[in-house]
Formats: sequence, C-alpha cells, structure tokens
Amino acid sequence: MLNSPKQINIGTVIYRNSDAEFIRLVEQEKSAIRKIGLRLDFTETSDGFLLTATDEDGCQNEMSLITEKVLANSEESVIPNIKKNLSKTGNTVFIVDEINVTFQDNWFLPISKINEIRREVLDKLVDIRISQYHREAFQITKTDHPYPVEKLDFTYNVSNELAKNFYKRHGVKDIEKAFELQWDPGKSRVMVTKYCVKYELGKCARFQRETMGAKLAEPLTLKHGENEYKLKFNCKPCEMEIWEKDAELEFIDEDEQMGYLNLKR
Repeated sequence: MLNSPKQINIGTVIYRNSDAEFIRLVEQEKSAIRKIGLRLDFTETSDGFLLTATDEDGCQNEMSLITEKVLANSEESVIPNIKKNLSKTGNTVFIVDEINVTFQDNWFLPISKINEIRREVLDKLVDIRISQYHREAFQITKTDHPYPVEKLDFTYNVSNELAKNFYKRHGVKDIEKAFELQWDPGKSRVMVTKYCVKYELGKCARFQRETMGAKLAEPLTLKHGENEYKLKFNCKPCEMEIWEKDAELEFIDEDEQMGYLNLKR
C-alpha cells in the first residue's frame, strides 16, 4: 500500500516481488552496508603456505605461514573447509568475492592457523589502502552566470559579505538582509508552509467546500505562551503564511481565490 496516493495511468504494468526470502534480506539492517570486494589466493610454498589478498581497487597484501606440512588423515578434501574459514571476514570492511586454494597434496591445517593468517592479512590490507589513498582535488572556477532573479528578499538568508558578493557576481542588484539582521519585531513573515490549519479544521474552500459549512472569521491566529502569530492563506499555490502578530496583512476573499482557480481550469 502506498503511503500517499499516486496518479497511475490505466494500463501501467506494476511489478510486485513476492519473494519472502528476498524481502527478509532487504529488511535486515546490514543490507545497506557497503563492503569492499576481495579475492583470496591460498597456495603452498616450500616451507609452508602463502595467503594473498587483492581488493577490488587493486590493493594487495600477502603473508606467509611457515609450518610443517602434514597430510590430512581423511581422504576427503580439506579445501572446502579452508575456503569456508577464509570467507569469514566478520566486522571488517571486506567481503570475499572469490577464493582460490591451490595445493599439491591434501594438506591438513588447523582452523586456528587459517583464521589467524586471514585476520593478519586483512588488517594489514586496511593499512595499505589508507597509505595508497589519493584524494582528487579540483579547483572551483568562479562563474558569472546570471541568477534567475535580480531581487532577493530576506528569505534568501543573505547574512554575510561572501553570500552578498556571490549574488552580486551573478547579476543580483537588490539584496535584502537576512531576517535576523533587520528584524522588525511583530511585523515579519516567519514561515511559509504547505501545512494548512483550515484544511485540518475541515474549512478548506478548495478541497472541502461541500462540507466546510460557515466560513471562518479571519485572521486566524496561533498562540504559544506569550507568542502570537497571524495566519494568511494562499489557495492558488496551496500555502499557509505565518506572520507575527502586528503585521498588516491584506486578505483575499476565499470566493475570489476559488474563482481564479476555476477560471484556470
């Protein structure tokens, strides 16, 4: 179910995923965690074994495990078990995409040794990535493309010389100071919002005309402790303005606003 109604054309093909396992995986917290892909190559050497880790960015680290080679007691291959333990990257930044184990014989290795060499290789690989990281720096070139308007009111929040010079460079000629720099107590507009008190009261002349009943006497006010604000309603853009209590406002009759909207339709 949609959280908010959407206009969908008749005949639009809608795809729905009913895979419960997929949804379960997506809903897990760790589903959005970014991991770095990794390839592990585990080979034998003359005096033991060698683990090489190569990440998706080409950073590489390798570590030797010097130990006596002992054949496994069972004829069953040890490689699947080695791969299983090498793939356990835990809380590291890595995720294993590929593991290659190349042995001449069916050598036995304790799980503790496999886990130890894996941890050491990955810890060192993190340090290598940090040391090889190069941050690309770009010099921003100033432009003088014309700004869409030539006059800015206080809602653009120009409160310092840097902002003022920016707008001037782009052709703005009339710049009003930010609200906090030229505040006129009791007379300023403090907010424009899509939230509408009339609509919440069931008195919206645009969407609730059939059920709204008698009109409300304006101006409506909001009070919070000693603070008091006047409300002005603009039906055309469907907005509510909040002004301080001493503001001198001109109110447009609801019928006039609705008449304009009907003409537009």
